[in-house]
Amino acid sequence: MNEIFDNKIVNTENETEDLVHKNTANISLKVIGVGGGGNNAVKYMLQDRFTNVEFIIANTDAQALATNECSHKIPLGKEGRGLGAGSEPRVGETAARESASEIEEQLQGADVVVIAAGFGGGTGTGAAPVIAEIAKKNGALTIGIVTTPFGYEGTKRRKVAREGIEELKKYVDSYIILSNDKLADNYGDMPIDDSFKLSNVSLKNIILSIHDILYRIGSINIDYADVKKILTGAGLTVVGIGQATGNDRATKAVEKAFEQNLYENNIKTAKRMLVNIQYDSKSTINEIRKAVNKVHELLGENQEDDDYDVIIGQEKVQTKDNAEVFKVSIIAGGADINSVATATKTEGPSDLILDNDVITKEVILQDEDFAPEQASVSNITLEEEPTVVEKVVVEQPHVEEKPQPQPVFQEVSYQTESKPEVVIQDDKLISERKKGHFSTIEISSIFDTTSGNGDYSRLYELNPEDDVVDDEDTPW
Repeated sequence: MNEIFDNKIVNTENETEDLVHKNTANISLKVIGVGGGGNNAVKYMLQDRFTNVEFIIANTDAQALATNECSHKIPLGKEGRGLGAGSEPRVGETAARESASEIEEQLQGADVVVIAAGFGGGTGTGAAPVIAEIAKKNGALTIGIVTTPFGYEGTKRRKVAREGIEELKKYVDSYIILSNDKLADNYGDMPIDDSFKLSNVSLKNIILSIHDILYRIGSINIDYADVKKILTGAGLTVVGIGQATGNDRATKAVEKAFEQNLYENNIKTAKRMLVNIQYDSKSTINEIRKAVNKVHELLGENQEDDDYDVIIGQEKVQTKDNAEVFKVSIIAGGADINSVATATKTEGPSDLILDNDVITKEVILQDEDFAPEQASVSNITLEEEPTVVEKVVVEQPHVEEKPQPQPVFQEVSYQTESKPEVVIQDDKLISERKKGHFSTIEISSIFDTTSGNGDYSRLYELNPEDDVVDDEDTPW
Protein backbone atom coordinates (compact mmCIF):
# COMPACT_ATOMS: atom_id res chain seq x y z
CA MET A 1 0.00 0.00 0.00
CA ASN A 2 1.42 3.41 -0.98
CA GLU A 3 1.06 6.53 1.16
CA ILE A 4 2.66 9.98 1.10
CA PHE A 5 5.29 10.95 3.69
CA ASP A 6 7.18 14.25 3.36
CA ASN A 7 5.99 14.56 -0.25
CA LYS A 8 7.33 11.10 -1.12
CA ILE A 9 5.26 8.03 -1.94
CA VAL A 10 6.35 5.01 0.09
CA ASN A 11 5.11 1.47 0.46
CA THR A 12 3.81 1.44 4.03
CA GLU A 13 3.88 -2.33 4.34
CA ASN A 14 7.64 -2.51 3.79
CA GLU A 15 8.99 0.89 4.73
CA THR A 16 6.92 2.30 7.60
CA GLU A 17 8.87 0.27 10.15
CA ASP A 18 12.12 1.68 8.77
CA LEU A 19 10.73 5.22 8.93
CA VAL A 20 9.68 4.74 12.53
CA HIS A 21 13.11 3.32 13.33
CA LYS A 22 14.85 6.31 11.75
CA ASN A 23 12.55 8.70 13.60
CA THR A 24 13.24 6.89 16.86
CA ALA A 25 16.98 7.03 16.34
CA ASN A 26 16.89 10.81 15.87
CA ILE A 27 14.66 11.80 18.80
CA SER A 28 15.34 11.13 22.46
CA LEU A 29 12.41 11.34 24.91
CA LYS A 30 13.23 11.10 28.61
CA VAL A 31 10.69 11.08 31.45
CA ILE A 32 11.93 11.83 34.96
CA GLY A 33 9.74 11.29 38.01
CA VAL A 34 10.73 13.52 40.93
CA GLY A 35 9.83 12.86 44.57
CA GLY A 36 7.34 10.31 45.85
CA GLY A 37 4.50 11.16 43.45
CA GLY A 38 6.75 11.26 40.40
CA ASN A 39 8.49 8.03 41.38
CA ASN A 40 5.13 6.27 41.77
CA ALA A 41 3.98 7.52 38.37
CA VAL A 42 7.12 6.14 36.70
CA LYS A 43 6.71 2.84 38.55
CA TYR A 44 3.18 2.60 37.14
CA MET A 45 4.28 3.45 33.59
CA LEU A 46 7.05 0.84 33.67
CA GLN A 47 4.33 -1.83 33.61
CA ASP A 48 3.56 -0.87 30.01
CA ARG A 49 5.37 -1.06 26.72
CA PHE A 50 6.96 2.34 26.13
CA THR A 51 9.58 1.22 23.63
CA ASN A 52 11.14 4.62 22.95
CA VAL A 53 11.09 6.30 26.36
CA GLU A 54 13.91 6.39 28.88
CA PHE A 55 12.54 6.59 32.41
CA ILE A 56 14.49 8.15 35.28
CA ILE A 57 13.59 8.69 38.93
CA ALA A 58 15.07 11.21 41.37
CA ASN A 59 14.45 11.43 45.10
CA THR A 60 15.94 12.57 48.40
CA ASP A 61 14.54 9.38 49.95
CA ALA A 62 17.01 6.52 49.45
CA GLN A 63 14.49 3.88 50.49
CA ALA A 64 11.98 5.04 47.87
CA LEU A 65 14.66 4.79 45.20
CA ALA A 66 15.72 1.31 46.34
CA THR A 67 12.19 -0.11 46.11
CA ASN A 68 11.49 1.26 42.62
CA GLU A 69 12.13 -0.97 39.57
CA CYS A 70 13.34 1.91 37.41
CA SER A 71 16.91 1.28 36.26
CA HIS A 72 17.96 4.95 36.05
CA LYS A 73 18.04 6.53 39.52
CA ILE A 74 19.38 9.81 40.86
CA PRO A 75 19.85 10.11 44.64
CA LEU A 76 19.39 13.80 45.38
CA GLY A 77 21.59 15.60 47.89
CA LYS A 78 24.92 15.06 49.58
CA GLU A 79 24.03 16.23 53.09
CA GLY A 80 20.60 14.70 53.58
CA ARG A 81 21.87 11.10 53.81
CA GLY A 82 18.88 9.85 51.80
CA LEU A 83 16.37 10.64 54.54
CA GLY A 84 13.97 12.77 52.50
CA ALA A 85 13.16 16.49 52.43
CA GLY A 86 10.77 16.72 55.36
CA SER A 87 8.11 18.47 53.23
CA GLU A 88 10.46 21.46 52.84
CA PRO A 89 10.86 22.60 49.21
CA ARG A 90 14.10 24.48 49.96
CA VAL A 91 15.60 21.16 51.13
CA GLY A 92 14.52 19.53 47.86
CA GLU A 93 15.95 22.43 45.86
CA THR A 94 19.27 22.34 47.70
CA ALA A 95 19.52 18.57 47.25
CA ALA A 96 18.90 18.88 43.50
CA ARG A 97 21.56 21.56 43.15
CA GLU A 98 24.03 19.37 45.04
CA SER A 99 23.32 16.61 42.50
CA ALA A 100 23.29 18.85 39.42
CA SER A 101 26.13 17.00 37.69
CA GLU A 102 24.34 13.63 38.05
CA ILE A 103 21.10 15.15 36.74
CA GLU A 104 22.87 16.70 33.75
CA GLU A 105 24.57 13.40 32.95
CA GLN A 106 21.26 11.48 32.99
CA LEU A 107 19.51 14.07 30.79
CA GLN A 108 22.38 14.37 28.30
CA GLY A 109 21.28 14.08 24.67
CA ALA A 110 17.54 14.37 25.34
CA ASP A 111 15.44 16.22 22.76
CA VAL A 112 12.33 16.16 24.95
CA VAL A 113 12.34 15.97 28.75
CA VAL A 114 9.11 15.42 30.66
CA ILE A 115 9.32 16.09 34.41
CA ALA A 116 6.55 14.54 36.53
CA ALA A 117 6.10 15.47 40.18
CA GLY A 118 3.53 15.86 42.90
CA PHE A 119 3.63 19.40 44.29
CA GLY A 120 2.95 20.46 47.86
CA GLY A 121 5.72 18.48 49.55
CA GLY A 122 9.49 18.93 49.68
CA THR A 123 11.31 16.94 47.01
CA GLY A 124 8.96 17.25 44.03
CA THR A 125 8.19 20.92 44.62
CA GLY A 126 11.77 21.93 45.34
CA ALA A 127 13.74 19.72 42.95
CA ALA A 128 11.54 19.74 39.81
CA PRO A 129 12.30 23.39 38.89
CA VAL A 130 16.05 22.74 39.28
CA ILE A 131 15.84 19.69 37.01
CA ALA A 132 13.81 21.71 34.49
CA GLU A 133 16.45 24.44 34.53
CA ILE A 134 19.18 21.88 33.75
CA ALA A 135 17.14 20.23 30.97
CA LYS A 136 16.34 23.57 29.38
CA LYS A 137 19.97 24.66 29.55
CA ASN A 138 20.91 21.47 27.68
CA GLY A 139 18.59 22.47 24.83
CA ALA A 140 15.72 20.03 25.43
CA LEU A 141 12.06 20.83 24.89
CA THR A 142 11.04 20.77 28.55
CA ILE A 143 7.56 19.81 29.76
CA GLY A 144 6.45 19.73 33.39
CA ILE A 145 3.50 17.66 34.62
CA VAL A 146 2.39 18.64 38.11
CA THR A 147 -0.19 17.02 40.39
CA THR A 148 -1.65 19.44 42.94
CA PRO A 149 -2.83 18.45 46.46
CA PHE A 150 -6.35 17.64 47.60
CA GLY A 151 -8.04 20.55 49.34
CA TYR A 152 -8.29 18.58 52.57
CA GLU A 153 -4.48 18.33 52.72
CA GLY A 154 -4.47 21.86 54.06
CA THR A 155 -3.81 25.45 53.09
CA LYS A 156 -0.06 25.19 53.55
CA ARG A 157 0.43 22.36 51.04
CA ARG A 158 -1.74 24.15 48.49
CA LYS A 159 0.27 27.35 48.98
CA VAL A 160 3.53 25.42 48.62
CA ALA A 161 2.22 23.86 45.39
CA ARG A 162 1.23 27.25 43.93
CA GLU A 163 4.63 28.72 44.74
CA GLY A 164 6.33 25.67 43.24
CA ILE A 165 4.38 26.06 39.99
CA GLU A 166 5.41 29.71 39.76
CA GLU A 167 9.05 28.63 40.09
CA LEU A 168 8.67 25.77 37.59
CA LYS A 169 7.14 28.10 34.98
CA LYS A 170 10.45 29.96 34.73
CA TYR A 171 12.26 26.96 33.27
CA VAL A 172 9.78 24.83 31.29
CA ASP A 173 8.40 25.39 27.80
CA SER A 174 5.09 23.86 28.77
CA TYR A 175 3.50 22.83 32.04
CA ILE A 176 0.45 20.66 32.70
CA ILE A 177 -1.47 20.75 36.00
CA LEU A 178 -3.49 17.71 37.10
CA SER A 179 -5.80 18.67 39.96
CA ASN A 180 -6.54 16.17 42.72
CA ASP A 181 -9.40 18.42 43.81
CA LYS A 182 -11.03 17.97 40.40
CA LEU A 183 -10.48 14.24 40.77
CA ALA A 184 -12.32 14.35 44.11
CA ASP A 185 -15.13 16.46 42.61
CA ASN A 186 -15.75 14.05 39.75
CA TYR A 187 -14.78 10.69 41.27
CA GLY A 188 -15.18 11.24 44.99
CA ASP A 189 -17.03 7.95 45.49
CA MET A 190 -14.21 5.95 43.96
CA PRO A 191 -11.98 3.87 46.28
CA ILE A 192 -8.77 5.68 47.20
CA ASP A 193 -6.51 3.20 45.39
CA ASP A 194 -8.52 3.67 42.20
CA SER A 195 -8.31 7.45 42.56
CA PHE A 196 -4.54 7.41 42.68
CA LYS A 197 -4.48 4.97 39.79
CA LEU A 198 -6.68 7.34 37.79
CA SER A 199 -4.19 10.15 38.34
CA ASN A 200 -1.34 7.88 37.16
CA VAL A 201 -3.42 6.70 34.19
CA SER A 202 -3.98 10.32 33.16
CA LEU A 203 -0.28 11.08 33.39
CA LYS A 204 0.57 7.92 31.45
CA ASN A 205 -1.87 8.84 28.70
CA ILE A 206 -0.26 12.28 28.38
CA ILE A 207 3.14 10.63 27.93
CA LEU A 208 1.61 8.17 25.46
CA SER A 209 0.14 11.01 23.38
CA ILE A 210 3.52 12.74 23.19
CA HIS A 211 5.18 9.39 22.42
CA ASP A 212 2.81 8.54 19.57
CA ILE A 213 3.16 11.96 17.98
CA LEU A 214 6.96 11.77 18.13
CA TYR A 215 7.47 8.16 17.08
CA ARG A 216 4.58 7.02 14.90
CA ILE A 217 4.28 7.85 11.21
CA GLY A 218 0.83 8.88 10.00
CA SER A 219 -0.71 9.44 6.60
CA ILE A 220 -0.86 13.10 7.63
CA ASN A 221 2.07 13.27 9.98
CA ILE A 222 2.88 15.43 13.00
CA ASP A 223 6.63 15.46 13.52
CA TYR A 224 9.08 16.72 16.13
CA ALA A 225 9.27 20.13 14.45
CA ASP A 226 5.50 20.51 14.85
CA VAL A 227 5.68 19.48 18.50
CA LYS A 228 8.48 21.96 19.13
CA LYS A 229 6.61 24.73 17.33
CA ILE A 230 3.44 24.24 19.37
CA LEU A 231 4.99 23.59 22.79
CA THR A 232 8.06 25.86 22.89
CA GLY A 233 7.11 28.69 25.21
CA ALA A 234 3.53 27.40 25.35
CA GLY A 235 3.09 27.91 29.09
CA LEU A 236 -0.04 26.34 30.58
CA THR A 237 -0.97 23.26 28.55
CA VAL A 238 -4.00 20.99 28.68
CA VAL A 239 -4.11 17.48 27.21
CA GLY A 240 -7.32 15.75 26.21
CA ILE A 241 -7.70 12.15 25.06
CA GLY A 242 -10.91 10.58 23.81
CA GLN A 243 -11.67 7.13 22.45
CA ALA A 244 -15.04 5.88 21.23
CA THR A 245 -16.68 3.00 19.39
CA GLY A 246 -20.01 2.43 17.67
CA ASN A 247 -22.28 4.94 16.00
CA ASP A 248 -20.98 8.51 15.69
CA ARG A 249 -17.70 7.45 17.27
CA ALA A 250 -15.73 10.27 15.64
CA THR A 251 -17.83 12.98 17.26
CA LYS A 252 -17.93 11.17 20.59
CA ALA A 253 -14.15 10.73 20.66
CA VAL A 254 -13.62 14.46 20.16
CA GLU A 255 -16.19 15.32 22.83
CA LYS A 256 -14.42 13.00 25.27
CA ALA A 257 -11.09 14.62 24.46
CA PHE A 258 -12.57 17.98 25.45
CA GLU A 259 -13.92 16.67 28.76
CA GLN A 260 -11.67 17.97 31.52
CA ASN A 261 -12.13 15.84 34.59
CA LEU A 262 -8.69 16.49 36.08
CA TYR A 263 -7.98 20.04 34.90
CA GLU A 264 -8.77 23.37 36.53
CA ASN A 265 -8.32 25.39 33.33
CA ASN A 266 -10.31 25.44 30.11
CA ILE A 267 -8.81 23.70 27.08
CA LYS A 268 -10.82 25.96 24.76
CA THR A 269 -8.74 28.99 25.78
CA ALA A 270 -5.55 27.51 24.30
CA LYS A 271 -3.81 29.44 21.53
CA ARG A 272 -1.99 26.55 19.88
CA MET A 273 -2.99 22.94 19.47
CA LEU A 274 -1.83 19.54 18.23
CA VAL A 275 -4.66 17.18 17.28
CA ASN A 276 -3.76 13.57 16.47
CA ILE A 277 -6.46 11.22 15.15
CA GLN A 278 -5.84 7.46 15.23
CA TYR A 279 -8.28 5.22 13.38
CA ASP A 280 -8.79 1.67 12.13
CA SER A 281 -8.90 0.29 8.60
CA LYS A 282 -12.70 0.64 8.42
CA SER A 283 -12.69 4.37 9.12
CA THR A 284 -13.99 6.65 6.38
CA ILE A 285 -13.07 10.09 5.12
CA ASN A 286 -16.40 11.33 6.45
CA GLU A 287 -15.49 10.16 9.96
CA ILE A 288 -12.20 12.05 9.83
CA ARG A 289 -14.03 15.11 8.54
CA LYS A 290 -16.61 14.84 11.33
CA ALA A 291 -13.87 14.66 13.94
CA VAL A 292 -12.03 17.70 12.57
CA ASN A 293 -15.25 19.69 12.21
CA LYS A 294 -16.18 18.85 15.81
CA VAL A 295 -12.80 20.14 17.00
CA HIS A 296 -13.39 23.44 15.21
CA GLU A 297 -16.97 23.62 16.51
CA LEU A 298 -15.88 23.18 20.12
CA LEU A 299 -13.09 25.73 19.78
CA GLY A 300 -15.55 28.29 18.43
CA GLU A 301 -14.53 31.92 18.12
CA ASN A 302 -11.12 31.23 19.69
CA GLN A 303 -9.91 30.23 16.21
CA GLU A 304 -10.41 33.79 14.94
CA ASP A 305 -7.40 34.97 16.93
CA ASP A 306 -4.47 35.79 14.61
CA ASP A 307 -2.08 33.93 16.91
CA TYR A 308 -4.17 30.77 16.94
CA ASP A 309 -2.37 27.73 15.49
CA VAL A 310 -3.70 24.19 15.11
CA ILE A 311 -1.88 21.25 13.53
CA ILE A 312 -3.90 18.11 12.77
CA GLY A 313 -2.40 14.71 12.04
CA GLN A 314 -3.98 11.37 11.30
CA GLU A 315 -2.69 7.82 11.52
CA LYS A 316 -4.13 4.40 10.76
CA VAL A 317 -3.44 1.88 13.51
CA GLN A 318 -4.12 -1.80 13.97
CA THR A 319 -4.53 -3.55 17.29
CA LYS A 320 -3.38 -7.09 17.95
CA ASP A 321 -6.97 -8.35 17.88
CA ASN A 322 -8.10 -6.03 15.05
CA ALA A 323 -10.43 -4.25 17.45
CA GLU A 324 -12.26 -1.06 16.57
CA VAL A 325 -10.19 2.10 17.02
CA PHE A 326 -11.09 5.77 16.89
CA LYS A 327 -8.99 7.88 19.22
CA VAL A 328 -8.39 11.62 19.37
CA SER A 329 -5.49 13.15 21.31
CA ILE A 330 -5.26 16.92 21.82
CA ILE A 331 -2.26 18.79 23.24
CA ALA A 332 -3.32 22.40 23.73
CA GLY A 333 -0.75 25.04 24.70
CA GLY A 334 -1.10 28.66 25.75
CA ALA A 335 -4.25 28.12 27.83
CA ASP A 336 -5.51 30.93 30.07
CA ILE A 337 -4.40 30.35 33.67
CA ASN A 338 -7.46 32.30 34.87
CA SER A 339 -9.95 30.22 32.89
CA VAL A 340 -12.14 27.63 34.58
CA ALA A 341 -12.73 24.17 33.13
CA THR A 342 -16.30 22.94 32.85
CA ALA A 343 -15.72 19.25 33.41
CA THR A 344 -18.42 16.68 32.85
CA LYS A 345 -18.47 13.56 35.00
CA THR A 346 -18.55 10.53 32.73
CA GLU A 347 -16.60 7.31 32.92
CA GLY A 348 -14.10 6.42 35.59
CA PRO A 349 -10.54 5.40 34.75
CA SER A 350 -10.20 5.17 30.99
CA ASP A 351 -6.91 3.30 30.94
CA LEU A 352 -5.97 3.64 27.29
CA ILE A 353 -3.76 0.68 26.48
CA LEU A 354 -0.36 1.17 24.87
CA ASP A 355 0.43 0.12 21.31
CA ASN A 356 -3.11 1.21 20.47
CA ASP A 357 -4.82 -1.80 21.97
CA VAL A 358 -8.38 -0.65 22.57
CA ILE A 359 -9.71 -0.60 26.10
CA THR A 360 -12.51 -3.09 26.61
CA LYS A 361 -14.65 -4.04 29.57
CA GLU A 362 -12.80 -7.36 29.73
CA VAL A 363 -9.45 -5.57 29.95
CA ILE A 364 -10.72 -3.33 32.73
CA LEU A 365 -12.20 -6.15 34.75
CA GLN A 366 -9.39 -8.65 34.28
CA ASP A 367 -6.52 -6.24 34.99
CA GLU A 368 -5.00 -7.51 38.24
CA ASP A 369 -4.49 -3.90 39.31
CA PHE A 370 -8.15 -3.22 38.64
CA ALA A 371 -10.02 -5.95 40.45
CA PRO A 372 -13.79 -6.48 40.17
CA GLU A 373 -14.47 -4.81 43.49
CA GLN A 374 -12.59 -1.77 42.25
CA ALA A 375 -14.41 -1.78 38.94
CA SER A 376 -17.68 -1.70 40.83
CA VAL A 377 -17.39 2.00 41.47
CA SER A 378 -15.72 2.97 38.23
CA ASN A 379 -19.04 3.75 36.54
CA ILE A 380 -17.78 2.37 33.23
CA THR A 381 -20.57 2.78 30.71
CA LEU A 382 -20.93 0.80 27.51
CA GLU A 383 -23.73 0.90 24.99
CA GLU A 384 -25.12 -2.63 25.28
CA GLU A 385 -28.64 -3.33 26.49
CA PRO A 386 -28.81 -4.71 30.04
CA THR A 387 -29.66 -8.36 30.57
CA VAL A 388 -32.53 -8.93 32.98
CA VAL A 389 -31.45 -11.22 35.79
CA GLU A 390 -33.18 -12.51 38.87
CA LYS A 391 -32.07 -11.21 42.26
CA VAL A 392 -32.39 -13.39 45.30
CA VAL A 393 -31.63 -12.50 48.90
CA VAL A 394 -30.68 -15.45 51.08
CA GLU A 395 -30.35 -14.96 54.85
CA GLN A 396 -28.36 -17.30 57.04
CA PRO A 397 -29.78 -18.38 60.45
CA HIS A 398 -29.39 -15.79 63.17
CA VAL A 399 -26.73 -16.48 65.81
CA GLU A 400 -28.20 -15.78 69.26
CA GLU A 401 -25.39 -13.87 70.89
CA LYS A 402 -26.63 -10.32 71.09
CA PRO A 403 -29.14 -8.23 69.17
CA GLN A 404 -27.86 -7.29 65.73
CA PRO A 405 -29.05 -4.54 63.43
CA GLN A 406 -30.96 -5.55 60.33
CA PRO A 407 -29.21 -5.64 56.94
CA VAL A 408 -29.23 -2.37 55.06
CA PHE A 409 -29.40 -2.47 51.28
CA GLN A 410 -29.22 0.51 48.98
CA GLU A 411 -30.59 0.49 45.47
CA VAL A 412 -28.20 -1.17 43.06
CA SER A 413 -28.30 -0.88 39.29
CA TYR A 414 -26.03 -3.07 37.24
CA GLN A 415 -25.69 -4.71 33.86
CA THR A 416 -24.24 -7.99 32.68
CA GLU A 417 -23.11 -8.99 29.26
CA SER A 418 -23.85 -12.68 28.91
CA LYS A 419 -26.03 -13.72 31.84
CA PRO A 420 -23.08 -14.73 34.00
CA GLU A 421 -23.34 -15.52 37.66
CA VAL A 422 -22.17 -12.56 39.70
CA VAL A 423 -21.69 -12.87 43.43
CA ILE A 424 -21.68 -9.83 45.70
CA GLN A 425 -20.49 -10.12 49.30
CA ASP A 426 -19.27 -7.64 51.91
CA ASP A 427 -19.13 -4.66 49.54
CA LYS A 428 -17.08 -6.69 47.06
CA LEU A 429 -17.85 -8.49 43.83
CA ILE A 430 -16.70 -12.11 43.77
CA SER A 431 -15.80 -12.71 40.15
CA GLU A 432 -15.28 -16.46 40.02
CA ARG A 433 -18.08 -18.92 40.50
CA LYS A 434 -19.04 -22.23 39.03
CA LYS A 435 -20.10 -20.74 35.71
CA GLY A 436 -19.86 -17.54 33.75
CA HIS A 437 -17.36 -14.73 33.32
CA PHE A 438 -17.52 -11.64 35.46
CA SER A 439 -18.66 -8.78 33.24
CA THR A 440 -20.44 -6.24 35.37
CA ILE A 441 -20.35 -2.94 33.52
CA GLU A 442 -21.97 -0.42 35.81
CA ILE A 443 -22.64 -0.29 39.52
CA SER A 444 -24.55 2.78 40.63
CA SER A 445 -24.00 2.60 44.37
CA ILE A 446 -22.27 0.76 47.18
CA PHE A 447 -24.35 -1.22 49.62
CA ASP A 448 -23.85 -2.98 52.94
CA THR A 449 -24.24 -6.75 52.79
CA THR A 450 -23.53 -7.51 56.42
CA SER A 451 -25.67 -6.84 59.45
CA GLY A 452 -23.26 -7.87 62.18
CA ASN A 453 -20.68 -10.48 63.14
CA GLY A 454 -23.22 -13.28 63.42
CA ASP A 455 -25.83 -12.35 60.84
CA TYR A 456 -24.77 -12.28 57.22
CA SER A 457 -27.14 -11.47 54.39
CA ARG A 458 -25.98 -12.24 50.89
CA LEU A 459 -27.20 -10.83 47.63
CA TYR A 460 -26.27 -12.55 44.42
CA GLU A 461 -27.69 -13.39 41.00
CA LEU A 462 -28.95 -16.75 39.88
CA ASN A 463 -28.13 -18.14 36.50
CA PRO A 464 -31.52 -18.26 34.70
CA GLU A 465 -31.00 -21.99 34.19
CA ASP A 466 -30.85 -22.62 37.96
CA ASP A 467 -34.06 -23.30 39.88
CA VAL A 468 -32.67 -23.22 43.40
CA VAL A 469 -29.80 -21.75 45.33
CA ASP A 470 -27.14 -24.35 46.03
CA ASP A 471 -24.91 -23.17 48.86
CA GLU A 472 -22.34 -25.78 47.88
CA ASP A 473 -21.76 -23.81 44.68
CA THR A 474 -21.17 -20.52 46.45
CA PRO A 475 -17.58 -19.38 46.93
CA TRP A 476 -17.80 -18.75 50.68
